[in-house]
Amino acid sequence: MPPRPFPQALSIGTDICHHPRFNKYFSAHNPTNSTRDLLKLFDKTLLPSEQRVFWRRFTPSSQLSSTASLSWDQKTAESAAVYLGGRWAAKEAVVKAFAGKRRLMLREIEIRRDGKTNAPFGIVIDGVVGREVEYQSAKEIYANLVQKWRVRDRIDRESVKDGDSAKDVRSSTSTPESAPTPTPTPIPRILDKDGKLDFNAFQEALTCTSNKGPRIVKTPVSERRDRCRLAALEAEYNRMVEAERKADAFSKMEGQIVKISISHDGDYCVATALAAFD
Repeated sequence: MPPRPFPQALSIGTDICHHPRFNKYFSAHNPTNSTRDLLKLFDKTLLPSEQRVFWRRFTPSSQLSSTASLSWDQKTAESAAVYLGGRWAAKEAVVKAFAGKRRLMLREIEIRRDGKTNAPFGIVIDGVVGREVEYQSAKEIYANLVQKWRVRDRIDRESVKDGDSAKDVRSSTSTPESAPTPTPTPIPRILDKDGKLDFNAFQEALTCTSNKGPRIVKTPVSERRDRCRLAALEAEYNRMVEAERKADAFSKMEGQIVKISISHDGDYCVATALAAFD
């Protein structure tokens, strides 16, 4: 009797990556070349959603500048290199798991993390015969994030300014504790003994209420303008965040989920992928 076949159509792939190879992309000695090479690497390996995750997690110290020359502190650069090594190993492991089923490119695989367990998993995007998907370039993706960060920075600065203005208004309208309470001026009767309107008394009453009445503080035009500008900036920022959320939504993905394990040991990242086929 011949051996029984394996009861499930499973395939395993594994890969080991030496993550110091990615240190060159975060070099402080030649930031212009390293930045250009990093963006080229992203265009070949990471999907737009993966790039946005990277930039949110590893924001360069020169985040509000152009992509011409990004600068990184040493700790962020080291962590980013380890992160890229793990992502590279995970994608290569998926490629090997699918070797007998489909020939995959790195940008046909997306590595995500479960929102509840934080465990990584992969998605092999369904292929479309005869058509190549065109994505935004890495430079454009980063430029959009820079624009969003600038809006967020302006919101923070405008919020501080608005808070200071509110304090100034409150301080100008508050009465010092040591200040004596003014004695209210009695308002004269505006009707005579026959119940008819006394115009002289009416004029005097108007003078009393206008000079001695409660002070009405009006919001300066500049302050109202600042608040409108702040509201417009917040609306713009929320629009950008919502656009990113929709673009990266899990529900929009079409493909097959692959189990992923990523571990780090010294200078090496080890990844294993488990794929199931029909």
